[in-house]
Amino acid sequence: MKKMFSLITCAVIIFCAVVPAFAQSGGCACGFSPIIYVGPLGCTPIARDAGREDEQTLWKIDTRFLLSNFKAELAEIKRALLI
Repeated sequence: MKKMFSLITCAVIIFCAVVPAFAQSGGCACGFSPIIYVGPLGCTPIARDAGREDEQTLWKIDTRFLLSNFKAELAEIKRALLI
């Protein structure tokens, strides 16, 4: 029974790996290849709540923000550690 389950699982995995190779699309009639720009992976800074008064650059979180969130969740953290 285990061998049969293993063979079926292998067949499904191989089928799922091969199917995208045969996927085709009609293409687009726009005349150029589409370009996907992923900004934050380059040198563009990542910001939370961009354009608002509480905008914050991520990866440089200030201590006030951390302490205010920690204080708000302190009771829950304490309860989770005691359980």
